[in-house]
Amino acid sequence: MPPPPPRGGGRKPPSDDFSPPSMPHVTAPEAPQPQRGFAPAPLPLTAAVSSPQPMQLNQPVSSPSGMGPGGKGQDLDLRYQKFDPLGSGPLGTVFKGKHNALGLDVCVKELKDIFGYFSFLQRGEVIKRLKKELCAQAQVRHSAIVQIVDQNTDVARPYFVMELCKGSLREKLDAAGGKGIPVPQAIRYFLQLAYGLRAAHQQGLTHHNIKPENVLFDSYGNVKLADFGLSRVIEVDQTKGMPQVFVGTGGMGYMSPELIARSKDVGPSSDVYGLGILLYEMLTGQIPGRRSPLPSEINSDCPTKLDPIFDKMTQDRKDSRYPDFEATLDDFYNAFSGKEYLTKGDVILSSEVQGA
Repeated sequence: MPPPPPRGGGRKPPSDDFSPPSMPHVTAPEAPQPQRGFAPAPLPLTAAVSSPQPMQLNQPVSSPSGMGPGGKGQDLDLRYQKFDPLGSGPLGTVFKGKHNALGLDVCVKELKDIFGYFSFLQRGEVIKRLKKELCAQAQVRHSAIVQIVDQNTDVARPYFVMELCKGSLREKLDAAGGKGIPVPQAIRYFLQLAYGLRAAHQQGLTHHNIKPENVLFDSYGNVKLADFGLSRVIEVDQTKGMPQVFVGTGGMGYMSPELIARSKDVGPSSDVYGLGILLYEMLTGQIPGRRSPLPSEINSDCPTKLDPIFDKMTQDRKDSRYPDFEATLDDFYNAFSGKEYLTKGDVILSSEVQGA
C-alpha cells in the first residue's frame, strides 16, 4: 500500500494517470514509485465521484420575483421582501413590501418594539394574543377593513402582511391645517367606517383603538380600518403577570370612558364612541371636549342633522349611547331620508384612482 500523503501545503499537481478528465478540481498526491514486485495501488472508486459544492455565503440568490437581496429589498423568509418604511408607531414599523411569488405589492408591519415592554417570560403570552387578534381580523372580509394576508410570529421580530394602503386620515387632517376635511368626504368616510365596524362586530371583533393613524386608504381613496385589537395584545393582566403598559397617548382622546377605566364591561358601543369623536374631528378639525360646541356651530357646511347623532354617539354613559352601529345607521338614514347618501345597506365607494 502507498504511504499516506504528506500533511501541509507541499502537494504537487496530480499526474495524468490519476486525474480523471471530468474532475479537473480534484487533487491527489503524486503517486509513489512502485516497489519491486508490487503493482501500483488502484485509485479508490470513491475518489472519482463528485459531491455537490457548497453555496458561497455571499453568492446572490434570485427570488421568484426576480429581485434578490442585492437590491433595495430585504428578504423575509423567502416569501416576502420589505423595502423603505412607510410609517412607524409605538409598537413597530410599516414597510412597503412585495409578495415574491405573485409580484404583488403589500404592506409589512414589523412589531420589533412590542417586546420591549415585557420580560422574556411574558413573550409567549404576547405572541399568543397577537396570533389571536391577527387571525380574528383576517376572518372579516369587508371593503372598509384592511385585509390581513399572512403573519409570522415565530421569528425574533414578528410581522404580519396586509394589503397595500396609501396614506392615513392623520395625514389628511394635518394637511387641512386644523380646519377639517370637506363635509361630503367626511360623511362618506364615516359611513364606510360604520359599515366596516358593523361587519366586524357581527363576527365578534371589536377595535377599541379607533384614531386617525389607524384609518388608511386604498388607491381609490376609500377608507381601510387597520390594527384591530392590537391594544389588547399589550393590555394589563395581573393573573399572567402582565404589567400596565401605556404606549403613547395618541388614542386617548378617542377612547370611551369605560376603555380608559379598564372596565371589563366594554363592547361595540366603545367603538361607537370612538367613531363619534373621529366624526367630529373630520368635520371641525378639532377633538371635542366636555363643553365643545356642536359640529354645525363650528362648521357652517355641516348639516345640523348630524349634531344629535354625534351627541348620542359620544355620551359618557353607555346606556345613553347608541349600543351598536345598527342603531347608529338607523338614526342616520332616518335623518337623511332624501337618499342623498343612498339608503341603509348601500356603501358609497369611490372608483377614481387617487394621486400617488
